[in-house]
Amino acid sequence: MGGFSIAGYLALLAVGEVCAAQSGMVDVYIYDPSPLNWLFITRNTMEEPIRVDEDGRVVNALATDARWLDDRTLEMEGYSSINTRIAIMKTDPFTSAGLIESEDRSARLVLEANQSHWNHERGPRLQRVVFRNDLTPAQALELCISTEGEMDIATEVSPADAARVLHSQYAKLVECDANRVLVGILNRSHADVPLSDKRVRQAPNLAVDCQKVIEQGLGGYANPICALTPSWCGGFPAAISS
Repeated sequence: MGGFSIAGYLALLAVGEVCAAQSGMVDVYIYDPSPLNWLFITRNTMEEPIRVDEDGRVVNALATDARWLDDRTLEMEGYSSINTRIAIMKTDPFTSAGLIESEDRSARLVLEANQSHWNHERGPRLQRVVFRNDLTPAQALELCISTEGEMDIATEVSPADAARVLHSQYAKLVECDANRVLVGILNRSHADVPLSDKRVRQAPNLAVDCQKVIEQGLGGYANPICALTPSWCGGFPAAISS
């Protein structure tokens, strides 16, 4: 198998002007269909199996029961809104990864500010954050660009819809680096194509006009890359250029 890199995507968000201009304790409404973001939101802020209370005691959160089987193994029972499947990468030493298969999202996820948190300098900055899962991407974007206060942030805006956000009086388009790349894969065996020859691998790479793909296919919302690692990621070799 061989391949070549084409572009690194830019993430596009529609952010309501009212939301961006406001300060103080306000409510913010967000639409974000990304399963990875949902994983971070729920696992890091809500889906803790156990927690430590103000007195330093370990108490159950999502876990309905927890018990130590030995000095290194904690067994827990409970519920998760994210269903994953374990994929074994290698068995010696054992390495696995969780692949998201489905999500059980409520219509709305509401995160309330913790007013009693000890670190007052850190925040909170918002009174309430409401993630709306009862909308389609088109509905969420329409609310963000045509109304005030109904939808403050809509993520994963497609390049085809970017112009609608730019022309909106209620929202602005925000661009940021995304952990996504566009690549071409040659799924051919060595018997068919001598992919061990560097010149063969370079041929399709040089044949594709990456800048044209970016401009005409992605609306200009991408950057050329020279490898599968975007330039903004940690570990990217500084001396390499596209």
